[in-house]
Amino acid sequence: MLTVQSEWSQRSFAPGHDIVVGSDLRADMRVAHPLIARAHLLLRFDGAKWIAIDNGSPSGIFVNGHRVRAVDIHDRQSLNLARPDGPRLSFGIGRHDGAVGQLPPTLEAVPVIAPPGAPKTARPEPPRRPGVRRPASRDRNPPRRATRPPASPARSPPGAAAGGAPAAHRDRGTDP
Repeated sequence: MLTVQSEWSQRSFAPGHDIVVGSDLRADMRVAHPLIARAHLLLRFDGAKWIAIDNGSPSGIFVNGHRVRAVDIHDRQSLNLARPDGPRLSFGIGRHDGAVGQLPPTLEAVPVIAPPGAPKTARPEPPRRPGVRRPASRDRNPPRRATRPPASPARSPPGAAAGGAPAAHRDRGTDP
């Protein structure tokens, strides 16, 4: 179990997926600061230990004032984002007594850069929320129902025969 604490929040995570720390609203742990990239830092459990990895951010991560690409996380470890005195993250490793969970799935994932030497994989499809059905057609504007009753059939003028024309115009050309 990894507990991450910042000035703004504290979250705990179980091993199983990379944790994205950044300024993006979809990040697993959001750090709202102008120097923080959308997906600034990855926290990864490699099977034996947790590792903090700079996710290719322009301003990096700092441990004890030195910029590093990655660092093994130990209990009570801390690092700064973006500069030596930037936003600070502190880590706790071990059992957590509070609630543990993940954010609900999003329709679009936060961009993550693969670590050097990692095999390239196809981008996974975004997770779907259980119980949410998508419409069968892509037409987002269904046809509207008529708001007025249909028009009644046209009426024939008085004196008109079944053919629709007045009697005076039906029999042309023959005199009795």
